[in-house]
Amino acid sequence: MKFDYNNNNKYQQKTG
Repeated sequence: MKFDYNNNNKYQQKTG
């Protein structure tokens, strides 16, 4: 899974 901490607001629901 790609998680971009610089844009975590876009991926926040995809954390895990």
